[in-house]
Amino acid sequence: MDGLIELIFEQVPDEAVGRLMNDLLQGVDILELSHSELGRLDPKKANFDLMTLLEQEAEPLSLFVRTTTVTVEDVTIRSPMVRILRCGGVNEITVIFDRGDVDEAVRLNVGETLAAGAKAVASRANVSEYYCGFEPASDDKTRLFAKDKIGPLMTI
Repeated sequence: MDGLIELIFEQVPDEAVGRLMNDLLQGVDILELSHSELGRLDPKKANFDLMTLLEQEAEPLSLFVRTTTVTVEDVTIRSPMVRILRCGGVNEITVIFDRGDVDEAVRLNVGETLAAGAKAVASRANVSEYYCGFEPASDDKTRLFAKDKIGPLMTI
């Protein structure tokens, strides 16, 4: 199956947003940054100020971050879009990518490797709900995995 893939971390506590983003971004360069109210922001400043921006922003908030890579344990995803949504005291962080954005060397078992990586990342950030699937990943029929369950489309 082809299409965009979404890795979604739901119900991320406010105090865990920075930790989760740091874990995923691991200090890589931010290429583009777009804010729901402020429009496009300078990505050079964003590399320094992203966590401050996330901590200080009121809600609702939607922030789109294009970065060079996102790392989920052993899976490196090239040129993903990271969407951060905050509304009603609830945060959601979504990594959006294409199957071709994953290194060919790990692509064969990427579903299993990504599931294990998402579990580890979620655990470190105290996030209890996460899932991954083809867009829209909120549909159970397009899921690769959800928390400790394998979805119907586990092979990418």
